[in-house]
Amino acid sequence: MFERRIRTLSIFLLALAVAIVVRLYDLQIVRAAEYEALVERLTTKPVRYLPASRGRILDRAGRTLISDEPAWNVCVHYAVLSGNSRSYLTAVARELRRRGDYALGTPLDEIVSDLRIAIDDMWRRLSQLSGLTVQELLEIGMSYEARVARLRGELERRTGVAQPVREEFAMHPVIEGVDHDIALIVRQELERYPWLRVVPGSRRHAYDVDSMSHLIGRTGPATRERIEADLTGRAVNAPKDIEEFAATL
Repeated sequence: MFERRIRTLSIFLLALAVAIVVRLYDLQIVRAAEYEALVERLTTKPVRYLPASRGRILDRAGRTLISDEPAWNVCVHYAVLSGNSRSYLTAVARELRRRGDYALGTPLDEIVSDLRIAIDDMWRRLSQLSGLTVQELLEIGMSYEARVARLRGELERRTGVAQPVREEFAMHPVIEGVDHDIALIVRQELERYPWLRVVPGSRRHAYDVDSMSHLIGRTGPATRERIEADLTGRAVNAPKDIEEFAATL
């Protein structure tokens, strides 16, 4: 009787040890890469590039001519700005359905259709808040699309391989330098959309200086070569047609 109990206890302990060994083998060998990636994702923050402030400009007496003041930027995802949003909106629709915003049986095409209507409503509301027309806001999106096309073209020229660039998966400012009140309204009404974010920014403030003071700090002529070599499209705030601008130099 006593030996039978010892045997039963030994079998139980052996089975428990085997189960522990099997589980450790699964965690440390079979699924090691999965858990390593999970730990990396939970303990490592993604790289974020924050724009640096331009700083103050002082006169010879030390008085401030121009400085940065806190403001907010309204940013929209590149997929929405470029109009090539089918795959992005499908992914958003799938996530909304998964988290219960839509019934599980709702077709993705129906959700995507609702999202497109929401995007149109967003542009109209941003137009009301910013004073820009919807067409002007869409043209800002087109400028980002052109910039990304230049970056992709240059990357393909250098590497010989056509591949996406980081800007295609990022948020880009469409309205910059808005005050706190406007930012709060946008957040309350529109930030429920995953493709829109209000992020901290800054704007330049001039103190009793000439109207062309925003040009202080730029050196050298804006030559045609410099404009064409600038992949970001920020070399000058020039007309869209480079030939038209170059003709005025």
